[in-house]
Parts: sequence; C-alpha cells; structure tokens
Amino acid sequence: SNDKPQQRHHYKSLSYTSEKLRTIEPPPYNQAVPYHHQQITSINNSNDSNNMASMRVAPRKSPTYGGVGSNNDNNLVPTRRMRRRGGSNTVSTTRRLRRQRKTYKTLFIICSGILVFALVFIVRQSKSDGLGDDDYDTFIREKKLEKRREGKDIKMRGGSGIGSFSRGGENKFSLKHVAGFDDKDLKINKHEILSKRKDLKMPKSNKEKQDLILEGKVTLINLNIDKKLLQQTGSYKGVLAHFCFLDFTPYQNDPSSYPMFRDLTFHQCGAHNTFTYDLHEIIRLASSYDQDKIHALKPSAFIFHESRCGSTLIANALTAMSPKHIVYSESQPALIAIKACGLGGKDCPPNRAAELFQDVIYLMGRTVDPDGDKRLFFKIQSTGTKYMDVALEAFPDSPWVFVYRDPVQVLMSQFQRGVQSAICIRQLKDIPKGSKEVLKGMGRKVRNLDPFEKCAFHLSTLCEIALQSISLSNGMGIGVNYEDLTNKLIDTVFPDHFKLEMTEEKRQLVIDVSGHYSKGRGKRKQEEWKEDSVEKDESATPKIKAASELFLYSLYNRLETGEID
Repeated sequence: SNDKPQQRHHYKSLSYTSEKLRTIEPPPYNQAVPYHHQQITSINNSNDSNNMASMRVAPRKSPTYGGVGSNNDNNLVPTRRMRRRGGSNTVSTTRRLRRQRKTYKTLFIICSGILVFALVFIVRQSKSDGLGDDDYDTFIREKKLEKRREGKDIKMRGGSGIGSFSRGGENKFSLKHVAGFDDKDLKINKHEILSKRKDLKMPKSNKEKQDLILEGKVTLINLNIDKKLLQQTGSYKGVLAHFCFLDFTPYQNDPSSYPMFRDLTFHQCGAHNTFTYDLHEIIRLASSYDQDKIHALKPSAFIFHESRCGSTLIANALTAMSPKHIVYSESQPALIAIKACGLGGKDCPPNRAAELFQDVIYLMGRTVDPDGDKRLFFKIQSTGTKYMDVALEAFPDSPWVFVYRDPVQVLMSQFQRGVQSAICIRQLKDIPKGSKEVLKGMGRKVRNLDPFEKCAFHLSTLCEIALQSISLSNGMGIGVNYEDLTNKLIDTVFPDHFKLEMTEEKRQLVIDVSGHYSKGRGKRKQEEWKEDSVEKDESATPKIKAASELFLYSLYNRLETGEID
C-alpha cells in the first residue's frame, strides 16, 4: 500500500504515505469532479486484515468555504451516499430552494394567465365604447352565427364560395363579401356578374386609389388618427382614411336587418376590397375634381340620442321612405371625427375639430347622381352627444333632434342582458365640467358609484349637454320623446322639422317599419314589435329606480316641459 499508484491525471499526480494522504489540486468549483479525481482516504499501517474495507470516498471540500486543506468540516460538499441518507443541511436547503423555485414558477404562470385574460377582457370591452346601442360582443356573436348558417346553406346547395355556382340551377350562385350583391342566391347571367366584378379590382397604385375615390366608387368606412400630428398647427395631418367597395342596397331594401352602418361593413368589407389614403390629401384633390362631375350633399339632419330610445327607428324610417335618402346610422368615421379633439375641441387648435368633421361629412356625402332631390342624414352614436357642439359648429344650418325616453325604461334596456353588457358604464372617460361639479356637490365620486348609478350619471351628461345645445340652437334642435314616436315622426318631425314631403305612401312605409324590431338581426328578423314600456316600469329594481331619481328625472322633466336654464 506504500507504493505510488499509476498516474491518472494530466495536471498532478496522486501520492500518499503511511502517515497521510497528499491530495491533488481540485478543479474549479463550477466543474463536475470526475470520479477518479475524488480524494481517497488511505488506510493506516496497522495490521488490520480488513483494511481494504475501511477505504471510503471522502467528500471534496468546497473551495468557496475554506477551500482545499481547510479544517472546517461543515463546508463539505455531500457525496451521493450522504444525499441518499439525507444527512446534510445543505441537501435540505437545496431541496427547499428547488421547491420554492417550482412554486414561484407555478405562481408566475397562473398570474400571467390571469393578466392575459384581464387584458383581453379590457380590449374587448373597449371595442364596444362608442360603437352604438348594441353590445359589441353580442353583435359579433350574432354575425358569426349568421355566417355559419349561410355557409351550411351554401354547402347544401353545392356552392363553394365567391362566384361559385350551385347544383340547383345553371344560373344560380352565391356571392360572399362582394360589394354590390346580396348574400342570397340570385338568378343573373354569369357574364353580367363577371363584368361587374371587374370594377371591384383592388387598386395597386396611388393613382388608381385616387380615381376610385374621386369617381365615387368607394365609401369611407373608418379613420385612423395620429393625435400628435392632428394637434399641430397649420393644415392637419395624420388622418388615414379607409375606403371600401360598399353597397347600400341591402340596407335600403331591409333597414331592420342592417340597422347599423357596421352591419354593412361587416358583411361586405375586408382585406380583399379595402384600402387606405390620406384624408387631407384626398379632400384637396376632391375639392377641384367635384366642381363639374360630383355632387356633394349637405347634411339634411342629424339625429342625437340618449341610447335605447328609438333613434334606430328614425334612421330606418328615413331609409324606407325613399331610395333618395342616404342614411348613415352610427357610422364610425363620423364618430371618430367628432371625438378626435376632445370635449369642445380643447385638444386641437381652434376650429380644427369642426374642420375635420366637415371633411369627413363632405367625403361621405359625395354622389355621382346628378339628381338634386337626394337627402343626407346622420345618426350619431349616443356617446357622440357629448361632442355635438362640434357638429353644430360645422353645420349650424342643419336641423337636428335629441331623442330621449323615460329614465327607468332606458336603464332597464341597458341592463337587460346583465351588468357586463351595459355599455353606458364604460363611457365615463370624458366627463363635462358641469357634470363633475354636480357630482361633487352631492359628495360623490365616480369610482364610488355602483353600475346603475354610473349608467344614470353618464346618461345625465348627455341630457344636460342636449338641453344646453337646444337653448343655443335658435330652433334648429328639438327634443323628441320616445313615447308615441311613430306618430310624432309622421306628423311633426319629418314634415315640419326635417322639411320632408310626407305622402300617404311614405306614411304607410314609416308605419310598416315601426311594426318590426328596429334591430331585427338573427332571431328577431322581421319579428313583430311589441311595446314593452309598461313591463319595464313594473319590473324595474329598486336600485334602477333610485339611480334614475338621483340623476335623470330632473333632466327628463326639463326636456318634457321645455324648461331651459
């Protein structure tokens, strides 16, 4: 045993005497130690017959705590045998740290999932802000269901998409997402359809885009605004306009099935037939182009409203009355333009908000029809009522109405699908100064209001602004109550305020439209309208009644009596 062992190391030999063991220099601490580099404890020179059994693998001393040659046994790195026996505090600490890391990792994954879910929920809720009376999620859900049903019908008829012919007949086919054609099968000559589709070719250059816009073949459907560029002095910049090959025929034929502008764009507009162009530049080009070839209509009337109060019925009735009526029912470009500069246009240079709104309305009112009898109407989303001063500054000579309803009935309609579906509680971003002072006088804060009070407070801001605007309108603006709305439209609003000719045929058309649900999508398509005001009054909860009494009934009475401060 006193003989030197064969060298097995590339950096230092291992030797030992009868007295003690001389060790090799250990590798760096962050490297694994080979088995043959581990320290060997020699046996004594005693005559122990079992000296070979007394050999054992000794733990390598940690270079961090004492290093090689240190006499501190507490700093020994445990061997595999010690790990199996669990006889080291270091082992238990390591296990505890591993468990903690695993726990932290699990908690991180759970928290990340919750955060992603919350962000998705917030984004989905924000999409519905200002879109209109309908909840955005419900609207999208209904449209997807309709598309699935239509897709099944096409498959059953043997169709396969755009321009595909069904097996039911030689000239029967189904067209999807193509402007100018209905979703239903039509009996039209194939060559006629193909010739029409040539006009739908997407532009590849700015010159082609300009020609399509200037010739009135496309419609403005949306805006993207860079507010920093919009707020700069001089000519406004940073407004990108979206155009689409849009056909109003489905809306004119059946207003209740396409009650909102987004119903048309949802079915007809997509990446295949939509393009963008700078708004200010195209307005400059259109101003010179339109002098001889295009007729630009001025707004015949604006429709503002409290929400859930019959404003959609007015838009549908105007559409049904005459094919010469162009009605934009809650279009996105008009709302985005009217809100772009904030309340009173305070976020932009003077008159910038009115200028932008004028340009948008001008572009949406262009028509190639030389007939001067055409009329242009805009129904603005309920949240746009807070910014109605922009529209009145831009078009002071256009008549307008503010439609309202009994507060309890409005709140019942808002919450009929639950608290989460009530859009009014998510529209408290811009609060007029006067409404803030009223709330402060009550000793209340917005964040402390319950959902019913938040909704009532939001509606009160709309009514308050409407009252102020009516007082300054010199008779161009009036309030219209939902009660007996159809007769009011036929007898006073349309003939006297909007200056529309009312024939017996047009009266009957308005009555026919009012007999169906204004938003007759999905299951409610062509469903007969049933008056529900009494039912809503009777089923109202105490919280809804209290919120209505607190914020709304005083304003409602002022609108009814015409009492203007």
